[in-house]
Amino acid sequence: MDNATFQRFASVLKAHSGMVLRPGQAYHLEARLMPLAKVRNLPLVALADLATVDPAVARTIAEEAAIHETSFFRGTNHFDLLRKEILPAVVRHNAGRRRLRLWSAACATGQEVWSLAMLIRGELSGLLAGWQVDIVGTDFSTFAIARAESGEYTDFEVRRGLGPSHLDRWFTRDGNLWRVRESLRQGVRFVQANLLEDQPDLGSHDIVLCRHVLIYFDDEAKARALSNIRRRLDDHGALILGGVESAIGFGDLFRLSPRWSGAFEPDGAAWTPKRTSVAAIHLR
Repeated sequence: MDNATFQRFASVLKAHSGMVLRPGQAYHLEARLMPLAKVRNLPLVALADLATVDPAVARTIAEEAAIHETSFFRGTNHFDLLRKEILPAVVRHNAGRRRLRLWSAACATGQEVWSLAMLIRGELSGLLAGWQVDIVGTDFSTFAIARAESGEYTDFEVRRGLGPSHLDRWFTRDGNLWRVRESLRQGVRFVQANLLEDQPDLGSHDIVLCRHVLIYFDDEAKARALSNIRRRLDDHGALILGGVESAIGFGDLFRLSPRWSGAFEPDGAAWTPKRTSVAAIHLR
């Protein structure tokens, strides 16, 4: 792949997914897109030409090139933080309405969503007895959302993070696949949605997880994503990002949580409707 073709594909990915490619990732991109080029019987340069005039092809390219690396209970420190500190605090706050809403943004093939469901339906079932618990997972990729919604995972995938007790309680085996039990599906849904676009239909949430996503964005895309997350996060809620990611420096949207190490809170005092547009976000 020559540099000009790489740059054209990079523009497509940034526009459709927010993902920013560096020159050293040309080999990765070529490996991801060659199967699509072969299916269409096109050289890569012609595939790039087609992407500039056909939005459906551009979207397919973005989905093929996306990184869907994930696993069950990925980042045990974050799940410990949820289990021991954030969820108990949110439960106390919501005691009057007895409802809890969680959003796993850019959930890829769904392992994070099902991990949250196992945590809440299993370990925290006593704390949340009688509560309405809603967990939504979103991703821009139709393929990823379909996989997540199916709740079917290979033996290799479930072994990454799950032990025998999890498998016995929450999964059934079907040949080489493990399938999520219906008892775990209660209150769980998946929606195709792009972090770069606001999603009013998602409503508001008490906790948002958006981990290992912003590292692929430039500052403009980060600002858009964080602004959209802020719209969907209650003032009392918490945002959890990946370990090397930050929500600081993109306007007065979030602050480091003084209560929960490693989490972010809405900067509620500074949040006004005037700051809901991307144009109003000042990048520092």
